[in-house]
Amino acid sequence: MSAGLRCRAGPSFLYFDAPAGLSGVVFWGRPTVADVERLFEHLHRSYARPGRTDLLLDLRRLTPGPPDFAAGSRGAELFEAGADQFQRGGGSVALVLKKEQHQVTVAGMMTLGPIAIRAFESAEEALLWLSPKTAARELLAELSERAREAARAAPVLGVLRASLDGAKGRLALGAAARALGQSARSLQRKLRDEGTSFQAESAAAKVRAAKELLLHSDHKLAAIALEIGCSPQSFSALFRRATGKSPSRWKAAQRP
Repeated sequence: MSAGLRCRAGPSFLYFDAPAGLSGVVFWGRPTVADVERLFEHLHRSYARPGRTDLLLDLRRLTPGPPDFAAGSRGAELFEAGADQFQRGGGSVALVLKKEQHQVTVAGMMTLGPIAIRAFESAEEALLWLSPKTAARELLAELSERAREAARAAPVLGVLRASLDGAKGRLALGAAARALGQSARSLQRKLRDEGTSFQAESAAAKVRAAKELLLHSDHKLAAIALEIGCSPQSFSALFRRATGKSPSRWKAAQRP
């Protein structure tokens, strides 16, 4: 094990902290909004450390095709929220990409202002650009193994959230359990072990879908309620419990 390496795994990512102010993320699959929010809890803590933090983002294992728009938007929002702090530390960002990912990904990252960003096809070259004194091959070999282990053991919760997000929360317990290859009772037990429930996860997915529709569509509230499987009254109550605001007030608060 590389000395000083600390890792935290999520359903679609492995976050790591290495010595000498180096942090990074290995992604796989198709991250959801919930995955992105969990990841940025780790990233924002790394920004807050004294001194410089450099960031390695390995995107080569992401599922081909269009990214999840909601997850991408949330990621951009959270990165921007910590960008000033990251810039003050003087850190750089290295992207590790497949050739076909370059154009879209790098174009999107170029909106990050004065942060030094460079794209690579070789993870070793990326790591040495960020931290020339790092034992790059040893570190990358361990990260690759840890990422494979984390991806194989992707928590049921992460897979469930991805399924619920894809259905805008409109997925019954039985259908969700069948999609995961489990009985409904087994799924509920595993969710209890994670400190949550199917009802709570379904409600959270409905709220995430509603937020996207409020921000990025012209739908009336009744239409949004219908799209996420709620009556107008239950939608308003659900949204208020989650955010502390009515849907209309929440939407108004997002305007610059």
